[in-house]
Amino acid sequence: MLGPQEIKGERGLLVGYVTLNTRDRDEVSVVNDAEALLQKAMEDGRLKLPPGYYWEWSGQFQNQVRATARLKILVPI
Repeated sequence: MLGPQEIKGERGLLVGYVTLNTRDRDEVSVVNDAEALLQKAMEDGRLKLPPGYYWEWSGQFQNQVRATARLKILVPI
């Protein structure tokens, strides 16, 4: 970790960040695979989130999804 630890919040909630190394892969496929694994673990009962907890993907992934959506409009296939 770089720098001192701190308490962070967004939208009035405390947050914790997890960073992923996407070496040799694009961010969208990494997030899609990770989301599928988390959803499967929730269904299997291997992962249980306390009430009020959730996960949300952000960063370069969001930028790539937005750019792809725009290109679908600008460059019809």
